[in-house]
Amino acid sequence: ELKSLGEPVLKACPGPKCNVALQDGKKSRNLPLFSLECTSHDLQGPFPASRQPNWTLMSGRTETQILVARGGRVKVNEAYRGRADLLNYRSSPEDLSLWLLETRSSDSGHYRCEVQQGLEDTSDIVQLKVKGVVFHYRDAMGRYALNFHQAKRACETVGAQMATLSQLRAAYFDGYEQCDAGWLEDQTVRYPIQTPREPCYGDMDGEPGVRNYGMMNPQDQFDVYCYVEEMHGEVFHDPVPQQLSFQGARSHCRAARAQLASAAQLYLAWSEGLDNCSPGWLSDGSVRYPIRTPRERCGGRQAGVKTVYRFINQTVFPEPSSLYDVYCFRGACGPKDGTKTCIVATMTTPKTFEYFLRWENPKHLILQKLTFGNQVKQTGIMKV
Repeated sequence: ELKSLGEPVLKACPGPKCNVALQDGKKSRNLPLFSLECTSHDLQGPFPASRQPNWTLMSGRTETQILVARGGRVKVNEAYRGRADLLNYRSSPEDLSLWLLETRSSDSGHYRCEVQQGLEDTSDIVQLKVKGVVFHYRDAMGRYALNFHQAKRACETVGAQMATLSQLRAAYFDGYEQCDAGWLEDQTVRYPIQTPREPCYGDMDGEPGVRNYGMMNPQDQFDVYCYVEEMHGEVFHDPVPQQLSFQGARSHCRAARAQLASAAQLYLAWSEGLDNCSPGWLSDGSVRYPIRTPRERCGGRQAGVKTVYRFINQTVFPEPSSLYDVYCFRGACGPKDGTKTCIVATMTTPKTFEYFLRWENPKHLILQKLTFGNQVKQTGIMKV
């Protein structure tokens, strides 16, 4: 099952008619999960001493215990304390639902619920993938140059949205650090620090955590933290014999039936494994490159999406005439999941829009341009 970064509650419910409920305080939706035989008529009394449910997370070759319950008492692993629980177990011992607060990328994996009762042992497994990336974004012309409304537009222009506090906290607990104050969706200004140091102390008295400037005047200027959850297509690095200017990079992607990738798309591709030590142009005029495995001469000791700036103080994007490689984005296309609609391109401009191909018959496609926030539509016909 897919889950969004920082989403408040995951309920994984084993039982003969089980669902997983994803709840964010505003809505919830039920998805089929799996069946595990542990119904109330199997139990001897409210909390049979011999019955022991055990939840673990299997990630790669590692299996980590989340919690274990016995006799009405739930023991939670220290790493999950305050986040994981069997909320309904004490009042309804047949309900072995696992509740997990503020999901993180590191929560992705296979969850196993094992129930031991006497000599019997039964278990089942469900896979969870937490999607979404938080990233820091700076104006093209300098540090701390965005008021609140400009920050919102900046995230939208690169195909993302402003991050929430829950999303930034989830990224922090997965190791994210950035010593730059940035706007969040709630009009507060914060930044995540793993290793306190000057001038990154903030309001935490030398302790690691998410620093908080509080709610700021919307005309104040800072950077911004953006969030992107998914893309419909792929980002690819296209090495060229002779490196390209910004305009040359745009033409190169168009010739490849693609477009310049956005910063948000590159961050998502990085989170899914893209690793390349070649700086390349993106659609906002920035030059970046994704590093999954830190190595010498590839942006330092930390993994992440590295940014090339014009000046040594890490401000201002490169001159458009500068020569670099290019990262292109090609949208997914073709009938998918039995439907007749597929996304072929996502363009990030002040008027963000997407192109859809609608399959009318085997020989023609109808091209639709949908502009969000504006009543603009454009259609055409493409032969295939």
